[in-house]
This record gives sequence, structure tokens and C-alpha cells, in this order.
Amino acid sequence: MSYDYQHIQVKPINGRIGVEIQGIQLFSQLAQAVIQEINQALSPAVKSTPQ
Repeated sequence: MSYDYQHIQVKPINGRIGVEIQGIQLFSQLAQAVIQEINQALSPAVKSTPQ
């Protein structure tokens, strides 16, 4: 199972680790929209709700 956002893909990882976030390049500055999606993906309220 994975969750697709406009800029990133989020794949839950079992246990307490959380999620794997794909689709971002950390060697450059992240756009504000990407940062917002990352924050949303890591929010506890979103963990059980696919996008």
C-alpha cells in the first residue's frame, strides 16, 4: 500500500519507523508545496487516510 500526493509518494513501513517518502531530491531546496505534503504525510491524523 502507498499513498500518492502531488509531489511525493509515501509507503508505510511496519513497526514504529513510520513511512518511506519517495520522489524528493534532498540535494536542492524543497518547494513549499513539497514541505507541506511531507508534513501532511507525517501527521498522525493522515496515517490511516489515503490521499
